[in-house]
Amino acid sequence: MKLFWRYIFIFGVVMNVVCCDSVDQDRRINNNQETFETINITNNREIIATLDQTVQKTPKWDQVVKEIREGEDYNIGHFNKSRDRLVEELAIQTVVIESVIPLLENIYGGRSGFEKEGVIFFESSNKKVDKAGFWIGIKDPDNRLDKFVEELQKKVDEGEIKADSINIFHTQHTESENNHLMREVNDNIEQISTEHGDSSLERSVSVVGVNSDTGNIEIGHHGLTEEQKKDLEKSFPNRKIIFYHQEMHIPENAEKTFHPN
Repeated sequence: MKLFWRYIFIFGVVMNVVCCDSVDQDRRINNNQETFETINITNNREIIATLDQTVQKTPKWDQVVKEIREGEDYNIGHFNKSRDRLVEELAIQTVVIESVIPLLENIYGGRSGFEKEGVIFFESSNKKVDKAGFWIGIKDPDNRLDKFVEELQKKVDEGEIKADSINIFHTQHTESENNHLMREVNDNIEQISTEHGDSSLERSVSVVGVNSDTGNIEIGHHGLTEEQKKDLEKSFPNRKIIFYHQEMHIPENAEKTFHPN
């Protein structure tokens, strides 16, 4: 399982006093009985839970950073001029893969269980966003989110995670929903091609994906006509479709590539 997440976030790019009283907990998770209210808006996302950085010393985190700096990639110059920033981002990814995701899966019933409840992705500072780090989106937050934040706060208290590296927000779509939609898009492309007796649509589409953050359908192609684009947009009126051009040769019998985000 750890290798799966490492592939997603590292190669695919694809949180203090231990005891906190109830007032502290209510401040970090702004919930009102069954509803989680928006605490603030960051990167155009509704933040529904936050962590408190209550310790200055972070020995476990510092050890991860130390190991990255002592690694071969760092010392032979792969990180170039931005290596200090990249070290920080690699540290975030490492800690999330090794510590945060296992906790998330334990509370939500494995990877497939979490995918039915939300999304998770990494956002680099290269995108010039207000806040970089890992983003965990929950569609219908419940007491499991309470438990997750409570356990995550303990990791902050122990100096394992920095609070500002994890962002928890309300998402409109889950990973399972996005993956299901991706397959629907594929089926729709095949159906339109069959109905029109024209295989050019299917041959022109090279990549189909759904953005974990926005929920937008993303279609890479090399020659879709405006009419073909409109046919696809009519089939999915509730989701925005982003078309982008890819210069590549696709054999007629080749299969399309799917990229779950």
